[in-house]
Amino acid sequence: MKNNTSSPKLVFLLLLITLGFFSCSDPDVKEGALLPFSQISTYNDVSIHLVNGPHRIDILGEGSISTVKWEQNGAHLHLKEINGLNPDYSIVQISTPSLESICLKNSSQIYIPEEFFTSKTLNLQILDAGRLETNDRFIVDSLITIKARNAARIYIHELSARLAEFDIHDGSRVDVGGQVNALVDLRVRNGARFHLDGDDHWFINNPLSAPKFQIHLTDGGNAWVHATDTLQALVKNGSHLYYKSLEGHLHIEKQDGGSATIKEEH
Repeated sequence: MKNNTSSPKLVFLLLLITLGFFSCSDPDVKEGALLPFSQISTYNDVSIHLVNGPHRIDILGEGSISTVKWEQNGAHLHLKEINGLNPDYSIVQISTPSLESICLKNSSQIYIPEEFFTSKTLNLQILDAGRLETNDRFIVDSLITIKARNAARIYIHELSARLAEFDIHDGSRVDVGGQVNALVDLRVRNGARFHLDGDDHWFINNPLSAPKFQIHLTDGGNAWVHATDTLQALVKNGSHLYYKSLEGHLHIEKQDGGSATIKEEH
């Protein structure tokens, strides 16, 4: 009668296979590849570069990928923290072919060093002294929505989109150049600024241009815009609107100390 017990060699081989299966980390993750994602968030004073490309996370310069802590939940990539990297010698770079949303909080920063294209609508939420800066064209096929709160900073060198919505509050500063092809809906309040009162680094010579602007400024919110066909605005409670002259439709309602001035150059 044969013995049903496996031979010692077979048991040892199975053990090696089992240990190898459970102990090897995913080589793609070690090398920086990520599962596909369309949303990025970071809340803890994290600073990263963002570029177009395959879904990856890399260290440029000195350092190890193990210093970056992140988690993915479906399409959402959350950067938790970066430990032990010298920002003078190391850059954490995230690449993605397209995005639907970015959320920055608590002094976190994203810098986009080259032309960036996303084929979908894009929602930006820059909050609590978060900062987003681009150095080239920033292209959105359809609609871009931007919310800036609590001393946020946004600098977009050259925006290209069909529609744009801005909601800027609480001392935040947003500078945007470039062209929107249809409509800009702009709301600025509580001492926030759209394309005004910056130093040389943040100042763009020409404000965002679009055929039509719908604007609501209140409680000391100021803005400078370039409407090429239609400008409709409500300016109140000590707010001030600057605008380039236009030959099309102009309707500006001023209430409670609100004012408006033609401004051709900075």
